[in-house]
Amino acid sequence: MKVMIATAGHSPDDDRIFHRMTRSLLEAGHKVLLVTRGQPDTAPELDGFQHVNFPAQPVTGFGRALEQLAREWQPQVLQVRNFELLAAAGRIKSASGIPVIYDVGDHHREMYATFSSKPPVIKQLINWGLVRFERTLLKHADVVTAASKTIEERYRSWGCKTVPVFNYPRHEEIEADLAREPLAIYHGQLSIERGLGTLINAFVEVIRRRPEARLEIYGSERVPDTLSQLQEVVQRNGLEGSITVSPAIARQQVLARLGKAAIGVIPFHNKPLFRVAPPNKLYEYYACR
Repeated sequence: MKVMIATAGHSPDDDRIFHRMTRSLLEAGHKVLLVTRGQPDTAPELDGFQHVNFPAQPVTGFGRALEQLAREWQPQVLQVRNFELLAAAGRIKSASGIPVIYDVGDHHREMYATFSSKPPVIKQLINWGLVRFERTLLKHADVVTAASKTIEERYRSWGCKTVPVFNYPRHEEIEADLAREPLAIYHGQLSIERGLGTLINAFVEVIRRRPEARLEIYGSERVPDTLSQLQEVVQRNGLEGSITVSPAIARQQVLARLGKAAIGVIPFHNKPLFRVAPPNKLYEYYACR
């Protein structure tokens, strides 16, 4: 079977899209064409796998490019990650009769409520409009795959056929070391809302009680200069020898470090998104137990 997977905002080596879904499809003997927008070609070369990246452009233009590519490649199944692509998916479905899967990996409403800097009333109005727009497009999806029970229940209540696809890592990726180091690790997005400043300040007490303990933080910035701000917090507490804050590292390096760590940390603040969305790292921490 030929499966086309399209995303307007994720990298080709995304944990969910590539390492979970694409690789599972390839191992089952299917062919996969992954289509991205404005991304570097970071996907590995595998038998049966192709990656096509279109230049950064508005979603409408990206949707038209998807339609042309679908006519050429003739997939038997189309999966889209962004609700803005459902309109193009509907046109592809009408022309070819193929089923459409809408993969919802994010809690859209809660994400916007957490990270938007707009006034609360404006956020509520925009969120209301986005939800109504998305619901008008759901008629094009035959199945909604959901990354959490909260997402699955929401879309089922809207009349969608849903299937849970959680973000557990692949078993062979994890090599847990029974001789754990006195090491705590956080990896993922670096942002103040995720409680990293609080974590660093709290680690002062950990070091007082366990001087051999160490904390490693890896990730990419949501807001510029977050990395340097966190490094300054480390310096103010005099913990340069115990805490490192570094840019994101390769997935396999992260998993290797997690396999040696005693603790995986998720210090998120009490925000709308974090109340309902289990992050990928939680499943990776489970796998390393």
